Order: sequence, then structure tokens, then C-alpha cells
Amino acid sequence: MSNESLRVDADGTVVHTPVMSDRERASKFSEIIAMIDDPDAPLAPIKRRIALEIATVNQQMMLCTEDTMDVIKVKSLESQVKALRELGKELTESDVLSKKDFLNWNGPKLAFVLSEYMQGAVDTLKKIGIDDGTTQQFLRQWRDWAIEAEPRIRKSADKLNFDSVAGQGE
Repeated sequence: MSNESLRVDADGTVVHTPVMSDRERASKFSEIIAMIDDPDAPLAPIKRRIALEIATVNQQMMLCTEDTMDVIKVKSLESQVKALRELGKELTESDVLSKKDFLNWNGPKLAFVLSEYMQGAVDTLKKIGIDDGTTQQFLRQWRDWAIEAEPRIRKSADKLNFDSVAGQGE
């Protein structure tokens, strides 16, 4: 709950100003940092906490007068608001990037996955009674096909976006 401050101007006018309690004035920045540090924390509550911090800082600015110390304080508070807004933008950008589907064509994970699928195909051919010579022929043909098809597949995959593949394979 806020207290009130009474001040008498040079012309004798009484000015009544609400003063935030220590609890209201306490920065929530450490809470924001802790939430950002949690990789499982959803973006919305963090952004809401940043908005609350901006509102609190704006409220502090509104209480300032035109005296020199308050002007300096307002400049500092304006810098805090700018920093908080930038933080909010960075969070939004990092959230977008974290949801972007990247495929590292030359990465070890993709190579591993493809080799596992290839081994699965070889095991399946053996299981259904295909001889080793035919299996080797299949692998050579598949390798040739993959080398030829790779540029087209890469180009097509790079054009994909989430909306174009949603619902496929369901």
C-alpha cells in the first residue's frame, strides 16, 4: 500500500504525492533473471514481469519533480526502461529462434540418424531373405540415388516452413 507525501511549493501550494512502499519500489529484475535462466520457463510470464518492471519504473518517474536530483533520477529511470524493452525484444527473438527447425546437413547427428535408417533397411532386407549380393546392389543404387537427389532434397527442405508441413505424417 502506498503512503503519501505532502510538500509545500514556493507559492504556498500544498502538493500531495503518493509514495510507493519499499515492497512496491523493489525491483523485480532478479526474478526476471532467474526466470530467463530457466530454459523451461515460458516466455509470457517473463514478458509480463518485464512489463510490470517497466510500469513500476514509469510510476517512479511520474513522482519526480523538476529539481536537479529528480531530473538525474528520471534519466536513470528512462535508461532502465530502455534496457527492459531491449531485454523483452531479445527474449522474443531468442524464443523465435528456439522454435525454428534447423537441419544441419553436415552434422554428426544427421549422419548418425541416416546410418541407423540405412542399417535398418539392410536388416530388413536380410530378414525377408534377400541375399547379400542383392543387398549390396541395393546399397550401391541407393547411394547413387542419394548423391544425385541430395541437392534437390536440400533445396526443398530449406524452403519448408512449419505451416507447410503441419499435419503431414499424422
